[in-house]
Amino acid sequence: MAEPSPQPTRQPAHPILTDEQITIYRRPPIVERVITAYAPMDKEEYAAKADTWKSQAIQAFPFFNPTVEWDINIEEKDGVPVVAESGPTMRIHHWFFEHLKKERRGFVHQSDRDKEGRAKFGINLLRHGDKVYRFKDIEAKFREWLPRWADHFGIKSFSGVSLDYVNALNEQTVPEFCRGGRLHIGEVFRLFSNIPGPHVTLIPPYDCRVNMLIDEKMPITGQIVVRSAETEGLRINMQMRSLSSQEKSITADEVLAEVLALHRCMVTYFEASFTDAARKSFDPIK
Repeated sequence: MAEPSPQPTRQPAHPILTDEQITIYRRPPIVERVITAYAPMDKEEYAAKADTWKSQAIQAFPFFNPTVEWDINIEEKDGVPVVAESGPTMRIHHWFFEHLKKERRGFVHQSDRDKEGRAKFGINLLRHGDKVYRFKDIEAKFREWLPRWADHFGIKSFSGVSLDYVNALNEQTVPEFCRGGRLHIGEVFRLFSNIPGPHVTLIPPYDCRVNMLIDEKMPITGQIVVRSAETEGLRINMQMRSLSSQEKSITADEVLAEVLALHRCMVTYFEASFTDAARKSFDPIK
């Protein structure tokens, strides 16, 4: 009996772009970029150093705005999910703003712990009006502050990093595709360009979520989340992560290298996800 032929390796339809192939746009719809590093750290140890970190962070991010989040713990009893007797768990997120929070602009720093118990260090960069920032702007700030944060909390190794690009589609960012009081999303974002079956048009809400495994070695996973936003029209959050379900330990220098790798993945998916007409409207520089 003949052995089955080996299955060919599936090649990606859009190979990851190199730095030389990356296109820069004068007016992309990106309203926020986020870089976040994750590190294993004991809860009590983190809490003991969080307040003293505040005195350092407010030197560059003077507007401190902590928020509280409650996690509801669910356990199973007799095959039925119920709220755990331990009750909800409170997590405090430390946010530091370069400008007043209500202004929604400039750099924002976050320092807290995620649901998996990892310490988080993040830098956000918010667009304001026609002021368009570049990846190099947030990457430089992240590169500057990551060693300070790691040194303060005594962190020697990291679990991985994530990169988010938040895109807003509305009359301000994509006016060419807003007609008759609505966004023609199929003309902008490829995910909605080839809906099967006959239809007159697409109608909101367009909310959905797509997850991708991009690279098994690092690893790199991707996620695209589409949701409606009252003040910004439609938000498309594109995220790349180098976190693994297995134990992973990398240095701060390796974190910075992974940020660059995630950025190449991000721009590859950005180019592949937006239509040719949309990308032309973003006014490419090169």
